[in-house]
Amino acid sequence: MNNSSESVSSLYSLEPLGIGSMYCESLTSYIVRLSETHCLKFGTLFNDMIAPSLNKEYLSRSIIHGGNRFFDGARALNSVDLNAADLVKVIEYLTSRNDLRYLTLQSWKELLPNRKLLKENLSWCPTCLNDYREKYGCFYYPLLWFLKPVEFCQIHKKKLLNLCPGCVVNIPILHRNSKNGFCPYCDSDLSFDKLLTFSNYKEEFHYQYEENLGELISLSSIYQSKVNKSIISRRLAMIDNKYKKLYLRRLRVDLGIPKATYYDWLRGNVIPTIENQLKICFLLKITLRDFYYENDLKVPLIETENCLRSEKTKRRKLDYSLIKQSLLYYINSPIPLSMESIAKEIGVAKRLLYVNNGLKLPNFNGNKFPNISAS
Repeated sequence: MNNSSESVSSLYSLEPLGIGSMYCESLTSYIVRLSETHCLKFGTLFNDMIAPSLNKEYLSRSIIHGGNRFFDGARALNSVDLNAADLVKVIEYLTSRNDLRYLTLQSWKELLPNRKLLKENLSWCPTCLNDYREKYGCFYYPLLWFLKPVEFCQIHKKKLLNLCPGCVVNIPILHRNSKNGFCPYCDSDLSFDKLLTFSNYKEEFHYQYEENLGELISLSSIYQSKVNKSIISRRLAMIDNKYKKLYLRRLRVDLGIPKATYYDWLRGNVIPTIENQLKICFLLKITLRDFYYENDLKVPLIETENCLRSEKTKRRKLDYSLIKQSLLYYINSPIPLSMESIAKEIGVAKRLLYVNNGLKLPNFNGNKFPNISAS
């Protein structure tokens, strides 16, 4: 929505994509797409329009003398903090729009602490990127992909990638050469799924995490944080009391939360991280929206084997052929990676990659791999 039909903007009043849905565009994706619409490099748009409007001394020094402070801290631009709010105001002024705050988590700043909220680098689903190009004629990155607990694509049931398929490096949230859907270093197309990453498995709680966070993003323009942070401690105190009466034990026991941390939550001294809030909702079989807004939360009957502590012990069936292909790709990549990093990218335990005489892959026999617990 534009501020005024008669206003003249300095930049195109580009329509943000997906507002009101769980795949709402992120603010960093939007400003990169804005530069593409003006046929400018993002660095040029930033230096000539964004930085002067932000009117921050460190940005002026960065433009004159060089430096990456703005880009190094770019993940905060999609978050709940002041940098995100400042950038929203500037871009809304330059584009004559008034709906860009919904491309960040600003609507939930009372309820979401910044710690462990957002990823440090890009992650993406290549199949989704192809779908966006077909539907919208361009690439964009949903805000959902930037949230730390989100590891998988809900639509395609695949792990989000976070290494360039060309130069095999992490891609920063913003770079002077940023182009949505392309690596800023080697210009590789990120919609090309070359890594064959082992990713078709995830626990039930991953689905619920993404559904909860996606719903929260879709509701940003409706709820706009009409509750304050004290609601979390009040809800927890109520639930804890009901839980104790029903199970004769504390909620924190089944959450696996240290006693001191848990009592800080109850007293309202600390807001639980987004992952811990999601753990609470998963255990109680409720949504984040209900946790924030439902006055009479019910404590369900929970089977002992369904508590979060036992989730980690479930075993999964591994596709060893796919693991081998992914391992070979990383080993032969131009940039060396540690086995720990490779294991994390593939999504398996490191010790799995060392069986069968370590890296003698020509003699590799996937059937000899043991079936191990989820890492």
